[in-house]
Amino acid sequence: MAPLKLKLKLNGLEFELEGEEQTVKEEFAKFQAFVTDDILVRTSTPMPHVLRAPVSTTTTDNHSTSINNQEFPVLAEIVKKDLPKTESDWVLIYGFYASGFGVSTFTKKDIKDLYESTRRLNESRLKNLDNSFKSLFNKGYIKMQNDDEFFLLDDGREHVKTILSGQGNTSPSKQSKKGTASKKNNTKTSSSTKKVGFVNLDLSKEKLKSLREFFEIKNPQGQKEEVLVVIKWFKDNMGKDDISTEEVSYLMSVCSTIPNVLHQVLVNIKGNGFRWITKTDEGKFKLTSVGELYVEDSLSKTIK
Repeated sequence: MAPLKLKLKLNGLEFELEGEEQTVKEEFAKFQAFVTDDILVRTSTPMPHVLRAPVSTTTTDNHSTSINNQEFPVLAEIVKKDLPKTESDWVLIYGFYASGFGVSTFTKKDIKDLYESTRRLNESRLKNLDNSFKSLFNKGYIKMQNDDEFFLLDDGREHVKTILSGQGNTSPSKQSKKGTASKKNNTKTSSSTKKVGFVNLDLSKEKLKSLREFFEIKNPQGQKEEVLVVIKWFKDNMGKDDISTEEVSYLMSVCSTIPNVLHQVLVNIKGNGFRWITKTDEGKFKLTSVGELYVEDSLSKTIK
């Protein structure tokens, strides 16, 4: 393995180690375990807000990263603020920290250990772990190093920064695409680009948790499937057969990114070739049997 050097500062504590990558990684994991709420409380040390990333690093031949002395919040702060909005984002954050801020590799065991140390481990999240990894693969955030190890790609590290900034529902790549699209269409207005009004469904914590877990389990790919999944959840959990565009927008903001042309997405999944929903006389949308079967039978294919 290639050599790896880590140098961290945390309040009055300093951590510096240089050596084989696996050894450094193991020692760093021990240091992370040390800066948990329990240890800090028992030692009467004020809760730190940031960890300082490595000054210089060298990784394997397959990927290399240099993080110039950046500061990142400790995991306890991330949990407290609930910054990741989806479970796949939580896995990405865990991978980022387990790999020494994206410098080294991480394993599924590392992720499970961090789930446990942050007290977020439950049966549902454990069963859905493969789907979360699949989602991160499909988005180009992580890649396999070998059968057991994974590493973060550039887009993954950028998305981590987005999550930590409190904007976990919006990825940089999607923002840039939206900006490009708006420039191309600034002289053309249609019903598909009209603004969607805001409605606050005021969901309870239990409902929000249920929605996010259902979304992660179904692991929709693309805006059409994402919109279909939230409509299905709404019907099953809110006791209503029809849903407004504004309500769809609210649910999407909880789980993912609101489509820039949500009206057009709804039109598309209502039209020929899909027929997942129908439109009522009141202008709302209802799930068809075709749409229900698609969510139940075609989504949530777990990777091995």
